[in-house]
Amino acid sequence: MLLTPITSLCNGGACPAVYVTDLGSVAVQGMVSTSPATSASVEQAVEIPASVYWSAVRALEPRVEPVPRPLDRYDQGCAGVYVVTAERMLVRGRHLRPGVVAVVLSAGEAVVEIEVDAFLGVARTTGAVRTGRPTGRS
Repeated sequence: MLLTPITSLCNGGACPAVYVTDLGSVAVQGMVSTSPATSASVEQAVEIPASVYWSAVRALEPRVEPVPRPLDRYDQGCAGVYVVTAERMLVRGRHLRPGVVAVVLSAGEAVVEIEVDAFLGVARTTGAVRTGRPTGRS
């Protein structure tokens, strides 16, 4: 799987980042969530700074204002973005194991894959979004 960086925030080891994949999905690198809401999940959940999430949203769909769900509405059955705190977002998606993607992970980090629609949250249902998906190809 080929990854094209959209945004990242490296701060001395851990590097939360968002990528577009060559499959038209989004890959998110962040710290593995320790939230009790995510502990029973079969898929992986990672946390990233809210600033990284909003920067990626502006790069993917500059005309939308997504409304991520609060963590107390965490849905074990579907990928999505959830608000942990004003500074932290939780992204749930398919766990991409090392070797599938060529990124350097710090201890406690993981990468998850999520469809663009799920990453952008309810914004896509408002009709305010242009059509088409990023492909990660130039």
